[in-house]
Amino acid sequence: MANAHSACGFVAIGLFLASCVVSPVASEPGKVAETAQISLAPGNFAQLPGWSNDNIAQALSAFVKSCDRLAKQAPDSAPLDASATGANFGKMRDWRPLCHQAMTLRAGDDAAARRFFEANFVPALVASKGSSKGLFTGYWEVELDGSRNQGGDYQTPVYGAPKDLVASKPYLDRAAIEDGALADKGLEVLWLKSPDDLFVLQMQGSGRIRLPDGSAVRLVYAANNNQPLSTSIR
Repeated sequence: MANAHSACGFVAIGLFLASCVVSPVASEPGKVAETAQISLAPGNFAQLPGWSNDNIAQALSAFVKSCDRLAKQAPDSAPLDASATGANFGKMRDWRPLCHQAMTLRAGDDAAARRFFEANFVPALVASKGSSKGLFTGYWEVELDGSRNQGGDYQTPVYGAPKDLVASKPYLDRAAIEDGALADKGLEVLWLKSPDDLFVLQMQGSGRIRLPDGSAVRLVYAANNNQPLSTSIR
């Protein structure tokens, strides 16, 4: 069961946010951080695929949301991440001015967001210690074709959360839902091309749906039926 949000896609931002630290807190010149497993070396923004033409304002929006959390945390003298070992991510006082600056920027302004990150952050080249090769686990967002209306190839409904669904209490099982127990209740959010597409979307937890007019919406997790996980698929 899903909620829908308007969206446009971007790929490079996730890599960028996962591999940046504030410039003033690098552990020593020429080195960002090092642990027993990985080493991080300063890079440059030209090395980030898509940096010059991606939707950088979306990364700024994510940063501002993180700032909301920082504002409620420990005093200025507290470390940003007290659990970090082998890396210095600075104190709360190092990040709060950046948060204030980010909040003054106009939402949706990619150029301003790009200037903000380039002025205040350093991309980090990540390597497995002793080797330039390593393994990253990242979030994959599935992209599927869909429609706001049932018709043609689009016959598989994506339902929103029913009003009578109660958290932590078992609800209709998958078989009943696939047999139409939720049909014609006004819960259809979008229509997909196949039950396989729906299953992938549900297993992934969210996804980007391309509509026939060329626009896109992002579906995100809203609720579940609190039934035991089954290893079989009908």
